[in-house]
Amino acid sequence: MSRQVYIGIDVGTTVLKAAAYAQSSGRMLACSSCRLNVTVDARGAREQKPAQLWAAVRSAVRDVVRQLNVRHNVAGLGLAAQGGSAVVVDRDSGRTHSPMFLWNDMRFLPFLSHITRGRSVQSWRRLAWRDEPGWGLARMLWLKQTDPDLLSPDRMYVGAGELIFHRLTGKWQQDACNAHQIGCYDVQHHRLAAAPLKRIGVSIDQVAALRQGDGASTLIAAAAKELGIPSGIAVVGPYMDHEAGFMAACHLAESPLQCSLGTAWVGNCQMPRDTKWASPFQFVIPSPITRDWLVIQPLLTGNVTWDWALSQLVHPRQQRALSMASDIFQSALLPPEGLLALPWFNMPNVICPQPLGSGVFFGLNLTTNRADLLRAIALAMVCELHRVFEAVVARGVIDAIVLSGGASKAAAFQQMISSMFDPLPVQVLNDQEWSGTRGVLRPFGSRISRASARTVRVQRQKLAITIRHRTDQYQQLYDRLYADVPAGSPIRMGSKGGGQ
Repeated sequence: MSRQVYIGIDVGTTVLKAAAYAQSSGRMLACSSCRLNVTVDARGAREQKPAQLWAAVRSAVRDVVRQLNVRHNVAGLGLAAQGGSAVVVDRDSGRTHSPMFLWNDMRFLPFLSHITRGRSVQSWRRLAWRDEPGWGLARMLWLKQTDPDLLSPDRMYVGAGELIFHRLTGKWQQDACNAHQIGCYDVQHHRLAAAPLKRIGVSIDQVAALRQGDGASTLIAAAAKELGIPSGIAVVGPYMDHEAGFMAACHLAESPLQCSLGTAWVGNCQMPRDTKWASPFQFVIPSPITRDWLVIQPLLTGNVTWDWALSQLVHPRQQRALSMASDIFQSALLPPEGLLALPWFNMPNVICPQPLGSGVFFGLNLTTNRADLLRAIALAMVCELHRVFEAVVARGVIDAIVLSGGASKAAAFQQMISSMFDPLPVQVLNDQEWSGTRGVLRPFGSRISRASARTVRVQRQKLAITIRHRTDQYQQLYDRLYADVPAGSPIRMGSKGGGQ
């Protein structure tokens, strides 16, 4: 008798993952990953070859299928992808006409002022509940100037999730958060908005239709043959990777703050619809779990900063740097008193807007060494997480912290976060690198999507007190330097009333 399994696919920024799970138990049966090469240059380029994505999907899924027992029957696929990426394609054939521009490709930044000129902050808040437009609008302007014929009427501007979903099903479909990042999502009415696109000379049919609910499409024969699985099976998605990660962790508490500490640090939580709040830099979509909102809150730091710190302050080879960093934090978890950092390494420079970089070290003296600087950056990243979500915690909107992603595997980050948010329970997902592949399968049943976790205990109450003191110092430095930078504002809680 055959046993049904489901395969989840998670298209990350630098790694693509696929994993198979048993329908009956939710147990992971097989997994595979492929590294995705990124082309980088000093102008802010972050590109991938679109063909590489499908080759990685094909390789990872076929590898998963090879690992499965012949008695296992693949019954469905789920797809998640990093949002905000973009590639220009033929509407009918799906053939690509540009590289895949990743979400952190910053060459469009000079065009952002063209989008905001003549538009009030309130107009963006009414549309997207943000203080600024989606970056996709500025990127389209940049593309139109770079190559005026690129975005012709028979072509579309789509992301990694839409591109792969089209290869799987022959349909163009996008998640709400990707539409947010393009700049054409009407939050209140959960629909695409044509007006922002029209202002830059792009029609609404040049972006993919909005995914409605969790309805499944079917796997087409050509894709099934390449992947080595049956055609006609159900395909759900695409979901944003953070939405998928939240779906894997949402059962661990009544209202968790799920923190993805990966390439970008992002906190995801459900906000009741009758609660008023605001943030200048967030994405709000209908919760996939309840009737509340799902708030996807990027932080102005992430593993881009941490990777820089490891390579420049510890060792150029990452694995060696991680091992040496572990020894550094075992020696002392925190930097010396008075040594602080602000980790906005990949944000526009607030003094000289053209180059990237608003990172700061403060309190250097003649005894400061590289290990101290590393500790200062790690503490600052955790302080930034606390600063942005402090009001949400104080209001009682969340009742637990759930960690996943690269930095959450480090004991130092676990201890600092658990101490800083004490007495809220802090949990770390098991098999956290695969949570996106699991969460995206929730439409096939809640059991299959549920990730397991372990609790992080606060080791010493004295440490929690010390870290909260350092958090206050961080806030003082932030207020002196960046308090008037709108993009850095934390989530602000208001009175009852709903929405923004």
